[in-house]
Amino acid sequence: ANVRNNEIYYNSYYGIEIIGSDAVVYNNYIHNNTLDAVYVTQNSDPVIDNNLILYHPRGIYIYSGTNSPVIRNNRINFSDSYAVYMNSNGAPVIADNILARNNATAIYLYAGDNMVVDANEIYNNINDGIYLHNSVDNNNITDNIIYKNTGYGVYILQNSNQLIDNNNIFNNNKSGIYNKQASGTISSNLITVNRDYGIIVESSSPTVKDNRIINNTNDGIYVYSSSSPVIDNNIIVYHPVGIEINSGTNSPVITNNDINFSKSYGIAMLSSGSPDINYNTIAHNGDDAVYLQAGSGIDVIGNYLF
Repeated sequence: ANVRNNEIYYNSYYGIEIIGSDAVVYNNYIHNNTLDAVYVTQNSDPVIDNNLILYHPRGIYIYSGTNSPVIRNNRINFSDSYAVYMNSNGAPVIADNILARNNATAIYLYAGDNMVVDANEIYNNINDGIYLHNSVDNNNITDNIIYKNTGYGVYILQNSNQLIDNNNIFNNNKSGIYNKQASGTISSNLITVNRDYGIIVESSSPTVKDNRIINNTNDGIYVYSSSSPVIDNNIIVYHPVGIEINSGTNSPVITNNDINFSKSYGIAMLSSGSPDINYNTIAHNGDDAVYLQAGSGIDVIGNYLF
């Protein structure tokens, strides 16, 4: 089925309901319907492309069964809650959309695995830019621009093998990325001028590498609650503390980073644990380059400290 070039509005149910279908929904203006603009359910793999979607409880809602829609090139604004809500098995592709001024998290991934969220512009939403709920695994969050949201840029909760790569995350009201009890790789992102931390790592051990973390309100990377991430080859500049390790037993591996121009410490170890701090350049900070208040068996090897 093809649903093309329509204006769909003021209906008392959904704008478009897709049940067990691979429909193409293209170039429609969908606005002011009572329920969600597009509802996808019962093993549907539609292509939802180039639509303008305004003023709904949710923009696109994916529910029940195994659904793998392709959602691309849409503009979804002014939803009462989420722009895109994934609540079924399946592996959707959510790409090249503009998701702005919605009254909840823009993309909420409650269920599903192997999802792709790529090259979206996500801004001015109430709460987070992208939220990955527990047990959604093996997802790629890449090449998105995420800014001016009232929550976190990306929140990752209790899941595994996420790739958060090459995103531009800036000027969000909370931290750029919050990684809680989740594994995976956070790489090659630009994380700047967020109003809390650049990256928070809580109770988890991701790989954090090749990021540029610049001038966030709080520390560049905050590690706590029994975490052992690998923090490698990042540029971390203009923070109160470059990397702070606090609360619990934490043993991160911190290597090959440039940590410069912190207001106080380059690296502050304030918890129990045995981190490795090796081969970093830590320079032009306001206080000690490496401050070890707690911990034992700590290696500090081959660093340039000046």
